[in-house]
Amino acid sequence: MSAVLLLVAPKESIDRTLTFEVLAYTFLLIALVFIPGVYLNVLSKPLWKYTHPVFLKKWGGLVEGLNVKTKASVFQPVLFIIRRLLFVSLAFFLPLTSIQIQVMNYINLFVFIYFGQIRPLENRKRNSLELFNEFIVLTLTVHLFCFSDMIESEDTKYLCGYSMIFLLALMMIVNAYMFLLKLINDIRLIGTKVYRLLKYKLSKL
Repeated sequence: MSAVLLLVAPKESIDRTLTFEVLAYTFLLIALVFIPGVYLNVLSKPLWKYTHPVFLKKWGGLVEGLNVKTKASVFQPVLFIIRRLLFVSLAFFLPLTSIQIQVMNYINLFVFIYFGQIRPLENRKRNSLELFNEFIVLTLTVHLFCFSDMIESEDTKYLCGYSMIFLLALMMIVNAYMFLLKLINDIRLIGTKVYRLLKYKLSKL
């Protein structure tokens, strides 16, 4: 997005130097060509390769945390990139706010359906959390209609604002709770490991 903003800036802009233009084109190539190309290369591999030690050593980071039993699940990182690119494109190529909101809702609805049907992550808990987050994001984008000219009452918009704040707070609380649970569990496991190691060392004295 920063690269696009720089490239559409007037020629006389103080920030539009040759160095920054080269950097902007470089970042665009990385975002639009290199990264999608890497993921498409991974998607072209047969399913059995996703669990092969040689593949995991080279490309394992790209499929980490995914359910590698189906190609649809491995497609999740590509969908993540496409979604972000579409969001950025909306700001530059669709001048009408009403159409921007509608397209955003369609994109989020598609992703919500994708997570609900495919369950691309490796375990049930992560899939459920991601599905919950997508539901909140979809509901928040639907709320954007409340702040358009479709709603004339300022009081109604005010109430919709409270609704959005509640949903955002709910999403943050749930995600913070899940993060703390994992953190406490990790600390407990590390503590148990250290305790057993010390106990073993002391028994050798």
